[in-house]
Amino acid sequence: MNNETQEIPCISTGSPGLDQGIRGFPKEDFTLVTGAEATGKSILCLQFLLASLKNDERAVLVTPSPVEETLELAEGLKLSIQEYIDSNQLIILQQKTKVSGILRNREDLEQMLDALEAEILPWEPNRMAIDSALPLIGMFHPDYRRSGLLSTLKGFGKMGLTTMLTTRMPATSEAMAVKKALEENSGCTIHMDEQRRVDGDTQRRLVCRKARTVQPPYPVFDFTIEDSLGIQIGDANKTPLSSPAEEVKMKPQQKRSRHSLFAAAAVPKKTTQSSEEAESPDQPKVPEKTRQPQTHPPKSAVSFMAPKKNEDAPKS
Repeated sequence: MNNETQEIPCISTGSPGLDQGIRGFPKEDFTLVTGAEATGKSILCLQFLLASLKNDERAVLVTPSPVEETLELAEGLKLSIQEYIDSNQLIILQQKTKVSGILRNREDLEQMLDALEAEILPWEPNRMAIDSALPLIGMFHPDYRRSGLLSTLKGFGKMGLTTMLTTRMPATSEAMAVKKALEENSGCTIHMDEQRRVDGDTQRRLVCRKARTVQPPYPVFDFTIEDSLGIQIGDANKTPLSSPAEEVKMKPQQKRSRHSLFAAAAVPKKTTQSSEEAESPDQPKVPEKTRQPQTHPPKSAVSFMAPKKNEDAPKS
């Protein structure tokens, strides 16, 4: 490993074996996790968040799934998150799916980021997991999708967030181009799948396709899913695979109506809501300066709801 990779700040992935193999995820950057349904992506999200929560820090989970499903998954693996919701350490935002193409340019994007900053920055989280990224990708107009999505993820880093986002494998050429752009700009890209062995059994694999924290060739790990532990990394195969199995395709997105994007899925106390309305002009990129949230964010077509910060809850 050279000095350049050693100097990249990292934070724990939540899996000790994966930390040992790739040193962790790059801090204030984003990690892309791809794979078929039920390959372990959501479990890795929970472990990633728990690594922060167990250290008395705060974290954000953005998901289109009902909070009950997230709690059921966590409790089924004995990775309880309810206590962190109750103590206001974990913010769960439900990502609504009835939104399509409403972010068309830089001004729309700035309004959305200002609204999100106003909701989550008072909580001072340091991690965010987006499980899954498909509704987020769908809210961008196709002409602005790649550049807008990348600007959004860079914007999260400027908020001090280390972000992990999951997605299933793309089916269309346009979706494939978005995935490629995310891979090229990510701090780390991981693919999770199952391989059938000669004896007929299946073996779960975690394929590191890119990591700024280590030198190539990137490792391929066998892994299991264990109660109370989550994803447990086994031996690493240092010979990278030329083509990881990516046969499971994403379902084509249905036409969606204009609607708010996020709502508080887990509300420990009271809730507040800020709604915003959109404007138009067109420029492709968020400026590279550090973002400062506006005191009164402009109106946007996207709204966010999060629990009020509980001043009595323990601070990180």
